Amino acid sequence: MLKWSGSAAMITGAQRGLGRELALQFSERGIAVVVTALELELAQEVVDEIKGLGGTAWAVQLDVTNDASVNRAVTEVQSFADRLEILVNNAGIFIDDLGGPLEANLAIVQQTLETNFFGAWRVCKAFVPLMRGSKPGKIINISSSMGQLETMGMDSPAYRVSKACLNALTAMLAVQLRESEILVNAVDPGWMRTEIGGPDAPLSVKEGAQSLMWLASLPKGSESGGFYSGRRLIPW
Repeated sequence: MLKWSGSAAMITGAQRGLGRELALQFSERGIAVVVTALELELAQEVVDEIKGLGGTAWAVQLDVTNDASVNRAVTEVQSFADRLEILVNNAGIFIDDLGGPLEANLAIVQQTLETNFFGAWRVCKAFVPLMRGSKPGKIINISSSMGQLETMGMDSPAYRVSKACLNALTAMLAVQLRESEILVNAVDPGWMRTEIGGPDAPLSVKEGAQSLMWLASLPKGSESGGFYSGRRLIPW
């Protein structure tokens, strides 16, 4: 079987919500999509949808909290694609309550960090070698204004800390990968009508995806190591 040699994007947690919307929009632009999910069947449903619209996509089971799962995913992606151009770290959880850090359940904090922060770090370490040679490659980390140090609140401490850590990782990766021409940015897509955002959120996933698609289309030489809301650079 011939490997795909065109543009390819991988999205973690792409079985629903923003991840699914990004997969569909990438496909509309002629970009092949690696759709990953904790459950392979859910990823395959999105792949079938993309293929039904004439796009190219593959379903890959991926647990970002598990080294063996991530390593298997690398091997699988290498079997059908020469390289990745775009990596979107979208997989995330929001499971803590509105209490402050002194009331936080540290087991929930650890679980949140394992997915939202270490999961993205683990995926970057494993997949960046497949991105070298893409000029420019793009790593886009889905963050949140709740992780901003400048406006830091006290509620939902596990989620806030996980996104603040992800922002720090974004800045460090941008420095390390500068010579590789891989752009690394974080983005707050806004409060969307997703499983996390709920039905009363002001934005649709299509609206939330706009800033990500803009970052994914940045030309060579663009800024790296930024934190964006919409298309606007915001403070860390």
